[in-house]
Amino acid sequence: MRYTETREWQEKAEIVSKMDINHYMKLKADADKAEDKIEAALDVLTQRHDVASILFHCLLMQHRTHQQSIIGNLYHALSRYGQSSSDGRNEQAVTWATKATKDEQLFPFI
Repeated sequence: MRYTETREWQEKAEIVSKMDINHYMKLKADADKAEDKIEAALDVLTQRHDVASILFHCLLMQHRTHQQSIIGNLYHALSRYGQSSSDGRNEQAVTWATKATKDEQLFPFI
């Protein structure tokens, strides 16, 4: 299932697009394109032994305001991940995400 097929996305898009079908379809196409890019990046994260070093380097090369936004987005994704279901294959990751996001953090856009 794609993100744009979720009720969460559809409700937000309907509010933002004010039921304008052209605007709604553009939002959907943009979200689908972003999802494709993120899925490709996640594939890289699972296939390289030096990915932490590369990720660190790329993050440092970003503008500091963008660094703040990126970390904020990662934090919020981890927070939601920590609330997801788990089994033996991802139990440690879900438990860690729950602990790591226990105290709410704010990452203002400056």
